[in-house]
Amino acid sequence: MKVNFSKIYYPLLLILSLVLFASCDRNRNDLFEMSLRGNVKSLVRYSGYLEAGELAQGPMREKITFNENGDVTELLTYNSKGNVLRRETTVYNAQGEKIKTDYYDDYSMLYQTCFYTYRNDRIASCSYRNENGELIERVEYTRDEYGNDTLRTSFDREDNVKMFCSSIYGKNGKVLLEEIYNSQHALTRRECCQYNSDNALTRYYIYDVEDVSDYEMNFKYEDYDRKGNSRVVKMYDKDNNLLGGSFQTFEYY
Repeated sequence: MKVNFSKIYYPLLLILSLVLFASCDRNRNDLFEMSLRGNVKSLVRYSGYLEAGELAQGPMREKITFNENGDVTELLTYNSKGNVLRRETTVYNAQGEKIKTDYYDDYSMLYQTCFYTYRNDRIASCSYRNENGELIERVEYTRDEYGNDTLRTSFDREDNVKMFCSSIYGKNGKVLLEEIYNSQHALTRRECCQYNSDNALTRYYIYDVEDVSDYEMNFKYEDYDRKGNSRVVKMYDKDNNLLGGSFQTFEYY
């Protein structure tokens, strides 16, 4: 199977990224979801490429900014020339709950906003609207007693079900298995995750039911800083061939 590296790898290194950011309980912050330690203020991620069989640092690809509660306030992604490709900003209320996330394109134009609603101090749903305020998509969350979103149901603008995502969590509070179903409740995709003793992702396995294909990525972490956060992440295929990775720098409060 031919895999588009940029489509799979970089979204994954956002820690299955904004899906988890949007779905997490307000009692469990984004630093936890990203397995980061300490009072991180910002994370800058540079791409990694192979040079003579070794991982070499490339241009900056992402910058993530956190508030003092450990939640993401801004996400910037860049192209190879250093220009901003996408910007996402999240606003919180005094209780630390997400109010909305604004999405901007590479021309700094707002094209989408996600609004959050809560039930029992946990996100119950989020609605995506375009720049004119028109509904694009709505997602409802079903949660267990620990705040894990065990089922996400997506609806289109006419309120028809688009898909379901069922999740199973481990004792560490991280996703072990996700199964995605279409509107007819037929399984279309399965994703499995494994973690190390620091609860950092080490294996990500995807099986596409419709294409009858699978793909596996494995991660190794090196060069830890004084807070215990890895500055080098390497990615391997299932045969332990180095594919690429990223270099990370941290700023702390």
